[in-house]
Parts: sequence; C-alpha cells; structure tokens
Amino acid sequence: MKFGLYLDVNKDPEWAEYYIDYHALKKIIGDLEHAHIMSPGPNPQRILSLSVPAPTNAAVQPHANGDKTELNQEVFFNRIEQEMKKVSKFTTKKAK
Repeated sequence: MKFGLYLDVNKDPEWAEYYIDYHALKKIIGDLEHAHIMSPGPNPQRILSLSVPAPTNAAVQPHANGDKTELNQEVFFNRIEQEMKKVSKFTTKKAK
C-alpha cells in the first residue's frame, strides 16, 4: 500500500484537521524536482549537479537568476512550517 493511501485509510476523523497534508507536500516536492532537474524544451535533460554546489554571492545567498526555484523552495519551507504548527497545536491540546 502506498504511504499516502495508508495515511488516508488510517486517518482518525476526530483529528483530521491536525494531520500533515502529505499529498500537498508531495506535490510541491514533485514540482520543485521538475523545476530543478528538467530543462525546458522538447528534449528535457538533467541540469542539476548533485556534486557541485549552486553558485552563491558573498552573503552565501543563491544568485538571483530570474527563475522561480528559490521562491518555490520558500513556499515549500513555509508550508512545512504551517504543517508543523498544526502538529504542535494538536500535541499541546492533547497534553492539557
């Protein structure tokens, strides 16, 4: 059984609002993977090096090269933070 399906089948309806949105996070990861690995055009090819770090400026920030991959990463990390807040809210509620 796939993990997402397992989560859906075993979800407790009473606590549903506190579950991490696995499917949304998986979609963001897939979109990021596609944006980073595939180049545009009729013959997509790998353009991400796993051994060479991405270029940065003197403040060790990624170069702004006009694409939206950094923005997408920020969206992902913001979403992770939101999901963690849900879990924290749940555990705080249950600990009282």
